[in-house]
Amino acid sequence: MNKFLFLSVKGNALDRGREIGSKARKQIAHNIETYKKIFMELSNIDWDTAKQRASQYIPMIEKYDKEIMQEIIGISEGAKQPLLDIVALNARSEIILNSDGCTSLAVLPGTTKNQETFLAQNWDWNNKIKDGIVILDIHQEN
Repeated sequence: MNKFLFLSVKGNALDRGREIGSKARKQIAHNIETYKKIFMELSNIDWDTAKQRASQYIPMIEKYDKEIMQEIIGISEGAKQPLLDIVALNARSEIILNSDGCTSLAVLPGTTKNQETFLAQNWDWNNKIKDGIVILDIHQEN
């Protein structure tokens, strides 16, 4: 069984993103290369088109939550990957319109030892991304 990279990060959104990007650089590069193929296989969309479509989501991400966009910028910087590559990964479902595979879950305070809330989401819908999986423990300031 493969071991997944586990990262625990804290700080402001930009710093968290930079740490994720730098420590998961190999996994992020793997995911970019894998999604270049997946986009073409599933929707006949080349990577340049995917990035062009991804650029349209930046204003929506910023409007929804500026902190999320700052984390994406930090991941781009830390991973030494173009920003639009990282946005394309994050907007993959919107770009190819037929991918799914994220499962989200929440554990509420009444069921945890220290009365904490836990949120989790996976991204394991396609075996091709197995080598790009990262488990993140993110501590946000607010």
